[in-house]
Amino acid sequence: MYNVLIRPLKVEDAQISWKWRNDPEVWKFTGSKPNVKVTFEIENEWILKVLEDSTSKRFAIIVDGKYVGNIQLTNLDLQLQAAQYHIFIGDKNYWGKGIAKLATFQILNYAKEILNLKEIYLHVKTNNTNAIEVYKKTGFVKLNQSEDDLQMVCFLDNIPNPTVSIFCMVYNHEKFISECLNGFLLQKCNFNFIIVIGEDCSKDDSRKIILEYVANYPGKFKLLLHDKNIGAHKNQQIVLENCKGKYIALCEGDDYWTDPLKLQKQVDFLEANEEYVVCGHDAKIINNEGEIIKISKLPEEFKRDANSMELQNGFWILTLSMVFRNMNIFKNVPKEFFKVSNGDIFLISMLGQFGDYKYMNSIQPAVYRIHDGGIWSLRNEDYKNLENLKTKTMMAIYYQNIDKNVAKIIFSNNFKNSDKLFLRILNTKSSLLYKIKLIKLCLFNCYKANGIFKSIPFFIKRIGRLTITIVTYKK
Repeated sequence: MYNVLIRPLKVEDAQISWKWRNDPEVWKFTGSKPNVKVTFEIENEWILKVLEDSTSKRFAIIVDGKYVGNIQLTNLDLQLQAAQYHIFIGDKNYWGKGIAKLATFQILNYAKEILNLKEIYLHVKTNNTNAIEVYKKTGFVKLNQSEDDLQMVCFLDNIPNPTVSIFCMVYNHEKFISECLNGFLLQKCNFNFIIVIGEDCSKDDSRKIILEYVANYPGKFKLLLHDKNIGAHKNQQIVLENCKGKYIALCEGDDYWTDPLKLQKQVDFLEANEEYVVCGHDAKIINNEGEIIKISKLPEEFKRDANSMELQNGFWILTLSMVFRNMNIFKNVPKEFFKVSNGDIFLISMLGQFGDYKYMNSIQPAVYRIHDGGIWSLRNEDYKNLENLKTKTMMAIYYQNIDKNVAKIIFSNNFKNSDKLFLRILNTKSSLLYKIKLIKLCLFNCYKANGIFKSIPFFIKRIGRLTITIVTYKK
């Protein structure tokens, strides 16, 4: 498994690439073999020249941190929105390893997302059958053919979707975003993945840092840069809608991954087990300074597999650990989703309609960060409990029109949880406002559940039970 990236070509690359120019095997299938012996000085001068050429974009192919070849666009015509593609792998140790395919996906993504081009064309020798197969897999189709030359074209609107889209929301994460992006870029995969970032008009330098990463690794990103702050819910929806991969991985800009094989392991599992819709793993908790607060964020009772019904009821999966099948559930977002602050639980519940969950202990824990700008992590327990109950209430209402049995189960669990919360507020110094909100939410649950259980006595019985709970409570 390899970590494959493309980055802008540098003059310093001549120290390595000049040696490739004199290897006849490297030029066996190309029509541009040098007619003189290439020295370091000649190669250095050539790179200086092409880097000044405004009609070309030149990149180095990097495999596990090692420079192994070049990939470029030439004859760039911004009016026609077209360019010509070239590639060669100079280091023969990386031939036949799938490197060309992964690098090609990246330059096509760059051409589409950054340069806003419409088509890329290439010429390849007809006897270079391996290369032709790679080009077909990355979206190229045959255009014209002579005895020795095949011209192919890729219409960028038709390039294959990535295997994985990485969902990442960013807002005021300048202190943390580099660690997050490094965690994405260290992934070793035999498939293509694209990082989809929704940057919600941060007040700090988050956007500047992201743009620096895009400049250095231009083939891995799709940017959604909002002109004004649109809020977490809308940003989440837009980012998910732009995740076109077969699978979606989640990680927000203040958290990060540590296992370079995370995506490969999770995709391999989902590919082999169609009955599962999502998989995840554990995470550590760190503070603002990067110090470990807790070695494991996930309680022991959730370090296990879960069936679809458990997911629909809101089984706890760490968001930053999730990889799930792209079921296009956000094409028609339920109105109830926009009424909750904890959209992650709602998302997990909707995924439960399509399969089970796999807990993967073999993956190194990711890192969840508690910091001053954290929206959820710094909230008190009263707030979290109330919002979780509100989220599950909205989930139950959502299921009323889809699966009444699921709605019944969620409502029933809500009643049990509300009883526990009532006992908690009698034993703690919760604010009067919180107590009022909790009572209103419980009454709302009873009112909505009455449509499922369909009995006035049920409603009265439920209110009576809450009353008894409070009256009979003893410290």
